Amino acid sequence: MNEFTLTIGAEVNSLDSVPNNLSSIQIQPAKYAVFSIKGIAPIIQKAWDNICMDWIRKSKYSMKSLHPNFETYEESWTRLEPGYVHIHIALE
Repeated sequence: MNEFTLTIGAEVNSLDSVPNNLSSIQIQPAKYAVFSIKGIAPIIQKAWDNICMDWIRKSKYSMKSLHPNFETYEESWTRLEPGYVHIHIALE
């Protein structure tokens, strides 16, 4: 069974500003493929499926296992109204 960790976060200028009751991670530099998707949650999930099942397999790349894959959302995005989500996939 495949497992993953879901983390919701926000960019900060310093980890010193993160309250003690929250956790923090630093995303190390890596080569990322970025896919921009306009849509709501089901469309975004389908995009992940297409990236992982089709694009990665057909490309010369593999996913970099020690780096996080993540999504960034434009401020206009809501779960109900289509907006842009950027899917970042770490590559090796």
